[in-house]
Amino acid sequence: MIMREDRAQQARQGIETSTRLLRNLFQLGGEELITEALVDAFPWTNFLPEKDRITFVKEFMWTLEACSDLDVWTPFGWMIHEWQQTAAIHADPALAQELSRAVDSDLGPVPAPMVSEDAG
Repeated sequence: MIMREDRAQQARQGIETSTRLLRNLFQLGGEELITEALVDAFPWTNFLPEKDRITFVKEFMWTLEACSDLDVWTPFGWMIHEWQQTAAIHADPALAQELSRAVDSDLGPVPAPMVSEDAG
């Protein structure tokens, strides 16, 4: 994407300002309001148990701020993807039960990782 440097800088400033505003609102007692807003923005969070939903909100805020400070957004995308997958597991009660049961025995050897031809 081609963009003028001044516009890219303005976009970064907007993201940084929004991030700080959310962080301050969160720290000043707006945790419940931000949680409601995130659940509305990400409806799949309704499948998460309450404890996990709270953890998601805290991790969302921390990751948003860290990525904004670095201007590196890949970890933010990973975080959202990982929580979506967690919600998908909770959306299927049989799968959630299977994955949460204790493992009583050795599951055998772990196969060596496969290297993708695209890597490196």
